[in-house]
Amino acid sequence: MTPSVFEQYEWSGLSSTVRYLGASVFIVVNLMVDCNNFFYKYVIWLPADHMLLKIRIFLWGFCAVATGKEWYEYVSNPNSNRLGPFAWLTFYVSLVELSGVVKFRGTSFDAPLPMWVYCMWSVIAALWLLGFYIAFRNGSKQQKIHFDPYNPQVEIVKHGKKLN
Repeated sequence: MTPSVFEQYEWSGLSSTVRYLGASVFIVVNLMVDCNNFFYKYVIWLPADHMLLKIRIFLWGFCAVATGKEWYEYVSNPNSNRLGPFAWLTFYVSLVELSGVVKFRGTSFDAPLPMWVYCMWSVIAALWLLGFYIAFRNGSKQQKIHFDPYNPQVEIVKHGKKLN
């Protein structure tokens, strides 16, 4: 048994700055959720096979499906001006988790970072800025299409002849 409709997602992250920033925010939030799992194992001293961590991963996995759909719709559909409830829930819960990690992190995160970490973050920032420049250049080349849902442009065609 298969679904009646298959929907194809094309993020096209480099097509415009809005889509690039939308994809970047989605990636950062997902990486933050994944990293919080490891931080929580460290902060509250849970073993890797603890049931609480397994349930958390299971719930985040199902939330990610709905959040990805809502975030894609918000970023790619010009007529969508609101985020869905799963996207808001994901952002708020991930921020609460991150604030818990920051509050209870202990003293071991305060060690100075080695120089290679700064170099890698500099390379990542440079690549992100290069992607932003490419997205900006591609977005400025696109023709802006204005769609008015209350007064759409309609062409009436009757048997191959265009009517006005």
